[in-house]
Amino acid sequence: MLRASWTLLLAVGCSQPEPPPDLVIVTVDTLRADRLGAYGHAAAQTPNVDALAARGVRFDQATTTFPRTTPALASLLTGLEPSRHGSREVGQPMTAGVSLAELLGARGYGTVAVSATRVASAKQGLA
Repeated sequence: MLRASWTLLLAVGCSQPEPPPDLVIVTVDTLRADRLGAYGHAAAQTPNVDALAARGVRFDQATTTFPRTTPALASLLTGLEPSRHGSREVGQPMTAGVSLAELLGARGYGTVAVSATRVASAKQGLA
């Protein structure tokens, strides 16, 4: 009995933890889901988005806490309402809150943000 317990302890102690899953969040301002192939639009020419949606998690319904780019992204990335993170207008930086990137970074993830707009950048606290 003691031998089996030691064997189990050694097996558990020597096993490598499974790496965390990759996480990619794609946000697009002013894009209608019903114009993407992943959401059923047969004539769509969106093969890369469709392939990503097929391999990952695709949400059928989504809402926003605020209909403006910067505060909406701040809410998405902090889980806070605009009144709590401080961004209430396009370009207005966050003044409070811990971002998803900060939480993931603390857990060993490497994070990167790529934005094509200046209202969703490090200046707004969205890096």
